[in-house]
Amino acid sequence: MSARLESFPARAKSSLRYWLGPRLLLVLPLRTAHATARRLARLLYRRRRNSLQPRIGEISRRMQVAPAEVDRWLARAYELGASDQLDISTHVRLNRSNLSKVIEVQGLDHVRGALQAGNGAILYSGHFFGLISFFVALALHDFTINMTALPETREALWMQGFKRKRFEHLTDELGIKPLRVQDSNFGIAVHGMNALRRNEIVTIIVDQPFKGPTTEVDFLNAREPFPLGPAILAKESGAPLLPFWVNRTNEWLPEVAVIGEPQFVDDDLEAATQRCADWLEGRILSDPPSWSLWLNPSHPLDGTKAEA
Repeated sequence: MSARLESFPARAKSSLRYWLGPRLLLVLPLRTAHATARRLARLLYRRRRNSLQPRIGEISRRMQVAPAEVDRWLARAYELGASDQLDISTHVRLNRSNLSKVIEVQGLDHVRGALQAGNGAILYSGHFFGLISFFVALALHDFTINMTALPETREALWMQGFKRKRFEHLTDELGIKPLRVQDSNFGIAVHGMNALRRNEIVTIIVDQPFKGPTTEVDFLNAREPFPLGPAILAKESGAPLLPFWVNRTNEWLPEVAVIGEPQFVDDDLEAATQRCADWLEGRILSDPPSWSLWLNPSHPLDGTKAEA
């Protein structure tokens, strides 16, 4: 992957957050704000299209689709990223009465049914736009969420106050507990198991594994490493795996999150992990732009492997 390409989180999202100014858009009616953010995102994408040509080529070869189709995916991905940042800026204003204007969650009964057994529930997905809005929605529906997250870095310690305030809203006011992924996943496994014993929810993103046991699965026309951790945690705890997906309809608002039916894990951890990959692949193919890793160079699509 070319070093010239920067990730969507590092570059496009940064521009959308500060240059486009989602805080300024908040003074507009919600639909007008989203429409404005999308227009600005399209302008930003047109400016960067040339620099993204190597990535477009990678995706085209991997997915066996025309570059023009990939170009449409990425343009929409920029729009989704802009709306995602705008939504994140509104989370401090959300409550049970106005939540449905931003996100609708389908399949909550699947979670409630799983929790009736008393072993907790493991919700898994990939890097779809709208993840944080989904976690906020679960918290506002009175579920206790344990969210896997990256280790807190030096950059995070001096992050701008607005970004820090948003994270503190998730953890302090909504009670979402971050489970930090460290060099070893022993600690997160212990904390995850304890959360499940308290009959809480653990959320795991499975499409970009960090250090820990993995297995190669068939995924998007290639073999990719996926973490065994979710299957191990499900087997040892007795908690089911529940897939979830977040996307936007043509109406754009509200976003729609769908929680699938519980999946229980037996001794075949590799088969369970392949089922997770199959489910995730199906959702990506149904709406390719919603998967943010198309624009993340740490997830190469040209047959090479990302560094651990």
